Amino acid sequence: MRILARTAQIRLLAVIAVLVVGLAGTARSQPPAQTIDVTARYKKGVDRVKTGDLTLPKDAASHDYVIVKGLLGNKYPGYMSSSVKQLQRAGLNVKFAPINTEASSEKNSKVISDMIKNAKRPIVFIGHSKGVVDTSDAIAELAKKDPALVKRNVSAFVAIQGPYKGTPIADVIMKTKIGRSLAGLVGKILRTDLQAGDDLTTSRREAKIAESPYPAHLVPTLSLATERLSSLSLLGPLQLFLKRKHGFASDGLVPAHSSVIPGSAVAKDEIDHAQTPYGKSAGHRTLSLVSLALELRAEMLEQSIEFATAPPPSPN
Repeated sequence: MRILARTAQIRLLAVIAVLVVGLAGTARSQPPAQTIDVTARYKKGVDRVKTGDLTLPKDAASHDYVIVKGLLGNKYPGYMSSSVKQLQRAGLNVKFAPINTEASSEKNSKVISDMIKNAKRPIVFIGHSKGVVDTSDAIAELAKKDPALVKRNVSAFVAIQGPYKGTPIADVIMKTKIGRSLAGLVGKILRTDLQAGDDLTTSRREAKIAESPYPAHLVPTLSLATERLSSLSLLGPLQLFLKRKHGFASDGLVPAHSSVIPGSAVAKDEIDHAQTPYGKSAGHRTLSLVSLALELRAEMLEQSIEFATAPPPSPN
């Protein structure tokens, strides 16, 4: 019953957001980031997980795996539980980051930064939605102070459906009078810091990225960018709105282009924002992403070794 109630809440909030968003202007379009597309490898991995044929890299068990939930993630029963079970069945040590999912990115990034500093084993972070923002901010800020520590203690980062560059949904909710009033009302009910919503606006993300660019050269990073346009989706009204008003393909909350971290590899899928924490094949997708991120890490290390050992160019 609790899950059904949460489902009804999501649908209602989506409809309200469409009404609020309709009062605002068109968001500025952003060009897609230059990345390596690994969608084919990702989907092949999903198929192998389903049939039990996926073989993880040999060093997979030598890392700790930390899932960073999105906004309100602690309020939803069973959030990312299928992913946790799938990773555990694969023999991996998995836990949730001890963040307050209703708090600002500044507060949560400090928690994640402390996890990195105090890590006993290298960590593979798996962020979903705002969890991507919280994690990428922590990594970027820490990399400015101690890049060697980040490179040593963060093995990889799987960024799933994250509003890395912000989302128009946050823009209009947080920057219109009626939207902010509704957000304040919901925030009081759910005990949520309004700053958490401000952190997802495009202007806030642009400023943060300019201040602390993500160090993809230090951390092998894999972004999952998704889109769906379906009346059967809980987020169907928002998907249609973002497509018609802004021209953005999206998962209903995050435009696909916004979820791609510059310098990362990118995998694409046709799912909505709710199908990662609760989708039928959510665990299969997460394990495929983790396996692929570890493969990309190995390839990155191999390339750096080859570069370091290559003979210097002969003088002309």
